[in-house]
Amino acid sequence: MGSDLSPEDGIWDLDRLRLSAERVGDLAGRRRPPRHRPGDPFIKGPIPHAWIASACRLPGVGLHVAMAFRFLCCRFRSANRWGLDAISKGLRVSPDSARRGLHGAELAGLLAVAREPGCRLAVSVRDLPEPEAGPDRRPLYGPIPWSWWLPASRLPGKSLQVASACWLLAGWERSAEFELALDGWADLGLSRYSASRGLDALRRAGLVSVAPRPGRSPIVSILDPGSQPDPTTKPGPDRSGEIAEAQGKMGWKRINGREYYYKSEWVGGRVRSAYFGTGELASLVASLDAEAREGREAGRRELRAEREQADAEEREISAWFDGIQAVADGAMRSAGFHKHKGQWRRRRDGGDRSDERTDRPRIDDP
Repeated sequence: MGSDLSPEDGIWDLDRLRLSAERVGDLAGRRRPPRHRPGDPFIKGPIPHAWIASACRLPGVGLHVAMAFRFLCCRFRSANRWGLDAISKGLRVSPDSARRGLHGAELAGLLAVAREPGCRLAVSVRDLPEPEAGPDRRPLYGPIPWSWWLPASRLPGKSLQVASACWLLAGWERSAEFELALDGWADLGLSRYSASRGLDALRRAGLVSVAPRPGRSPIVSILDPGSQPDPTTKPGPDRSGEIAEAQGKMGWKRINGREYYYKSEWVGGRVRSAYFGTGELASLVASLDAEAREGREAGRRELRAEREQADAEEREISAWFDGIQAVADGAMRSAGFHKHKGQWRRRRDGGDRSDERTDRPRIDDP
């Protein structure tokens, strides 16, 4: 047996197998998408891609209404009936908008609605036939905390469609942080401009964080709703005025002939005053607070403008829908149908009554 080692024997040299210094370190694990707390409501997944894509392309608040009914159907498995007034109040939309959204979801085959006179709607979810699977047609994996989804559904514009895209990517990447291409979601009814506006609305609402990258797609992180109150629970007394008043009390206060800068904050259900003394530190804090106030005011003005634009678009859609409904009603009446308790029925004589005989004797004829 010879003593010479073949070249393959060098693989057993531990020094050659040792990693270099720049490759040694702890691996940073991915942060999982936020989860609901035990007992909190959530949207169950997976949701087929064809279903969520069709819902995102519905006009108006069709996506909002469709997802709300899907959440209710999965939350309460027994037979339940819901009124559109409760849906409209929960989503903070008008009853007419909720009615049109439900009608659009029903026409798209997303929901099945059973209507009975004198009873509330009985709604069930219908899953569309899924086409050939692909890397970009994977389902929307759940669960999605309802405490995250509900505030997103109350934002204007295409914010909820962007939220759907974020949760699609979060499920595909198995991470709360991902790269969001703003121009790659045409199947969800999003253009680059509408996706940018919706993402900015989600960022201002505190639901996502965005790290912009010049010339590249931004990095988006879905934030945990954390200690936000459960929107489905009964709200307590409205103390928003007290909070705003407490947060607004900030400025200079004169004590013993000297000026001190302080501000009041709402912390843990109580008002606490934070003092910053006097001098350069207090002046710096005062200037930062002034800039923060200006930023919040600018954000409120921008959000108000977006809501007004969204309302104008909703009015246009409503007028268009009413016109289409009027044309459809006229066509049905001309075809010999009449509406009875909200349902179209054919007349018993088989047509309209314009050709009725007029030569029949009347009671008051001599």
